[in-house]
Amino acid sequence: MKEIGDSTESENTINIISLEEAPDDSSTPNNSSTPFNSTASISSTKSTKSNNPLSSMNIMKYLYEKDYENKVCVECKSPMPTFASINNGILVCAQCGEKLEKLGYNISFIRELKEEWDQYLLSFLERGGNSRFIRFSKQYDLEEMPIEEKFQTKIVEYYRLLVSIK
Repeated sequence: MKEIGDSTESENTINIISLEEAPDDSSTPNNSSTPFNSTASISSTKSTKSNNPLSSMNIMKYLYEKDYENKVCVECKSPMPTFASINNGILVCAQCGEKLEKLGYNISFIRELKEEWDQYLLSFLERGGNSRFIRFSKQYDLEEMPIEEKFQTKIVEYYRLLVSIK
């Protein structure tokens, strides 16, 4: 694990790692399709910022199959989430999506999975995914933190940066 930054002002040291360096959770069912080792993607023959919309049913099916944890809301574990926080790379239910949306677009850009998507927007979810965010949250003891606080922390801000990098 590469140390990128240390907190010298307190006794706690924070080791920040890239998404690719995060440990794989072998206990995840259907592990072969987790975002860490999946090579599958929905690709467009046009450029990454193509305006060619992708079918909403194909998007939902693809995201649910790509990452086992995408089948439940990353926050409350409600089945079959229908919203995505694009800049966080996660899938959430309507209630959690509403809470995140209230935090502002810079914290969470919410989009319904039933809307039209292009490859550019989908790429955030391909780089993220609920499994990745859950592992990241556990690593930094964020899983019990209220949604309104968690997504405003510096460490989740760093996670958003990792999800945005190609």
